[in-house]
Amino acid sequence: MEALFGARRGPEAPDVWQDREIRFDAPAGDLACRRGEVVLDYMEGVEDTKGNNGERGELTVTNLRIVWVCAAARRTNISIGLDCLSQIAVRPAASRLRGSVSALYLLTRHGSQRYEFVFTALAPGSGGPELLAVVQGVSQAYEASRLYRELKLRGAVVSEGDLRLLPNEQAFSKVSGVWNLSGDQGNLGALYITSVRLVWCSAASDAFSISLPFMQIKHVRLADSKFGPCLVVETMPRAGSYVYSQSPVFGVEYDPGIVRREAAAAERDAAAAKAHAEEDVTILDAAGAAGADAWAAACYCASADAAAAGGGGGCGADARGPVFSPELGLAVEPPRDAGTTLRALWSVL
Repeated sequence: MEALFGARRGPEAPDVWQDREIRFDAPAGDLACRRGEVVLDYMEGVEDTKGNNGERGELTVTNLRIVWVCAAARRTNISIGLDCLSQIAVRPAASRLRGSVSALYLLTRHGSQRYEFVFTALAPGSGGPELLAVVQGVSQAYEASRLYRELKLRGAVVSEGDLRLLPNEQAFSKVSGVWNLSGDQGNLGALYITSVRLVWCSAASDAFSISLPFMQIKHVRLADSKFGPCLVVETMPRAGSYVYSQSPVFGVEYDPGIVRREAAAAERDAAAAKAHAEEDVTILDAAGAAGADAWAAACYCASADAAAAGGGGGCGADARGPVFSPELGLAVEPPRDAGTTLRALWSVL
């Protein structure tokens, strides 16, 4: 079995947490790429407008996560797993370094908490749309490659007896006449062994199948059953217990250059269309144009409206930021009811 699956790892083997967790102010070791993690894009001059407004930093996008590191103090950082992303959009933001600009907005979830992040590109000519194109492209590639990382039951992985190979996946062998003994009675089928996973498919129906990536395997052993000796494959939610999972194939592939060229072409077309439309338009000036502690995490708690849009609760009422009160000339907590004003509250007293 070791010749097929590799030697067993010790209990100290690292877990694959990078794509499933959000960490604040992580140590340098947690920011380094683990085996199998690849940097897909890197951008300097990116501001964390939500929690570190006015601080210049660098944004790294890998096949597992998004990492922002403050340039002045690298102990101030954020690691956002791609599996935690709920919503990706471009929204206006107030940056201390660039003023009012369009920025990348991320609504995320981690456990029972909801966090929102706002990143602003500080380089001239760049902005939220470019960051959106990169992050959205990587997120879509991550979602499309889940078969490399996750157990799949009853999926369309076999068609007419032939295994549907994933990109860059190599088929090693096919073993016919393999019984699946997971139920009370056995089901006859075939076992496929590839460079990424084990696949079993029933001979009676292609829809009755199991796709099991090696990185999800915990133990492989021989055992006795009422049908005789059998091979038992035990799985676990995260990484496996074999050498292969130390350097797994996560399957996320993305070329940021293509998206950047398409975004640049779209911006040129939009600018040309705007210039043509403004030739006969008079523009009038509008008057009066308007490490991982609880405190760090609270800075990114999603507001009630943003959390509702993302399908979950925020971090409570404390997530609401202060607003300026013209009656008092101070920053105060906004009233809970939208129609309530400070003047009305004062008249009640």
